[in-house]
Amino acid sequence: ASASRERAALEAQIKAQLRRAYFDSFRPLLRPGHNGGQRAAAWTRLAQDLVEAVVPLVPPRMSADPALYPSSAAAAAAGGHRTSSMRAAVERDLLLTASTTPQAAEEKEEEECLPRLERLVRVLQRLCAPARDPDVRAILDKLGAATGPGTTAKPSDRSARAAGPHHQAEQSAAAAVTSSSDLPSTTSQSQSQPDLVVDLVREILDLAKAMRADLDRFHTELKNQAVSSNNTTTTTLSEQELERVVEREAAMRERAVVIEWYGGKEENV
Repeated sequence: ASASRERAALEAQIKAQLRRAYFDSFRPLLRPGHNGGQRAAAWTRLAQDLVEAVVPLVPPRMSADPALYPSSAAAAAAGGHRTSSMRAAVERDLLLTASTTPQAAEEKEEEECLPRLERLVRVLQRLCAPARDPDVRAILDKLGAATGPGTTAKPSDRSARAAGPHHQAEQSAAAAVTSSSDLPSTTSQSQSQPDLVVDLVREILDLAKAMRADLDRFHTELKNQAVSSNNTTTTTLSEQELERVVEREAAMRERAVVIEWYGGKEENV
């Protein structure tokens, strides 16, 4: 048992070192004055990591918020569609690069990098469970300190959470889970933007990983409940079946709260 624990600790240490080395490799590539093509490639790699981690967390039917992604809303309107997908808007925003000269592309990335990350975090803020709020606020505080006032988290952001099974799932699963981020929450004002960008990407990936774990845990609980209540051996549920289960569960909880508050009595209005 002792040898097993030591092996697990050693493996964890090696993984942490490899992960640190991976992110540290981007720091010199993103610094001003470095080769423009290499800088663009470095950001694209980090952006792709974010897309792969975050996009699957966004409900497929969630519409893009015009306040966050006005260009996506405009593109949808131009194509004759009422709304655009939040998934598509997030991916397009992260991977968008200037298509002019290399110098213009470099200036564009420098100008838009932090706002893109903030938009992404605000999408996660609408999807995550309350247990993840400290992680979200810490990231937004860093972005606010780097970009100036007016970008930190507001209380009204919580009310803008996207409704649906993904949010309800994480809210139920993570209610008793503590904050997962083990990264320092303080950012030096003298920290360079490339270092800040790398640290923020790493923290956003940590947040997305925690949200994925919350969602997977809740899905497992739902499947177990479905098996128990239906007395079947079903081990997999489709996205649509999970939505129906969550909607029924939400309706039952809402009814229970109403009965608790009003004693099940109808009142004339």
